Amino acid sequence: AYVRLANDQEMMEMALVENIQRENLNPMEVAFTYKRLIEEFSLRHEDLAQRVGKKRATITNFLRLLDLPIFIQEEIKEGALTTGHAKALLSLDDFVMQKHFMERAIAEGLSVRALEKMVSDYKAPGKPAKTKGNSLPEDYRRVEQTFQEFFGSKSGVKLKMKEEGKGQVVLSFNSVEELNNLLDRLED
Repeated sequence: AYVRLANDQEMMEMALVENIQRENLNPMEVAFTYKRLIEEFSLRHEDLAQRVGKKRATITNFLRLLDLPIFIQEEIKEGALTTGHAKALLSLDDFVMQKHFMERAIAEGLSVRALEKMVSDYKAPGKPAKTKGNSLPEDYRRVEQTFQEFFGSKSGVKLKMKEEGKGQVVLSFNSVEELNNLLDRLED
């Protein structure tokens, strides 16, 4: 042991760094502590990485966990999802799809690699409609089906979800006659 004189700020910083290095912290606790150190002591990611003995990318990845919706952060805290799962979910911009894939990962016990593949398949342009169509959460598939039944068209009505509570209903048609049929349905 060595003795070192430190002011209150240095003492607090040392205590937080020591706290991070405990093994029983969950990833969210680590992320919040990193954020606190960065904000309170005006540290850059590189500076913090040096102080805690981690790579800068590790610090950045932990801080990105704080960008996830609270319900996903809770699952990480509980240990239902790993930071690897979280990283795959972070690649999705769509809040609804993050929730959908999170629920599937937990329910099906998906490995990180399996979740990454599933998310990658969803995001890849030009995939068959089956893959994209199956990626809507069940509640939204039912809404889409209701629209399809109302308009009498399976392929011409698509529901697109963007973020919580926002989205689009897209009506497609291949001829003026189909457009008129859609308009007639709306007027009835």
